[in-house]
Amino acid sequence: MLRLTKKTTVYLSEESIRVPLVIWDPRMPTNLHGTTNDEFTLNVDLAPTILGAAGLKPPAVMQGRDISDLYLRPDSPPWRTEFFYEHPVHLHKDVIPASTGLVRKQMKVRHGIENCIMARVV
Repeated sequence: MLRLTKKTTVYLSEESIRVPLVIWDPRMPTNLHGTTNDEFTLNVDLAPTILGAAGLKPPAVMQGRDISDLYLRPDSPPWRTEFFYEHPVHLHKDVIPASTGLVRKQMKVRHGIENCIMARVV
């Protein structure tokens, strides 16, 4: 069993919140093959993206955006510039303490049970 303690600082580390995603989409223009994009995409964007690839419109109550807008629609509305995350205590605070955070391109703010950390990203 993995036990995280007060020394744990994984919550706002890039490794725990920014997971690389590789997309192969036959609709993607060839000049964009092999490129990267630094926009904030989240796990809630996956369902609308899959529905869009299937030619289906996501329900209005579904969170997230179709990621293909980033490479298929240069005129799409601006993408998110920040996101909020929350990890509530489900078991016991000594296993995984509760934390919340706001992430922007140049700044992260994390609030946990015992501290508030503001970190600037260079």
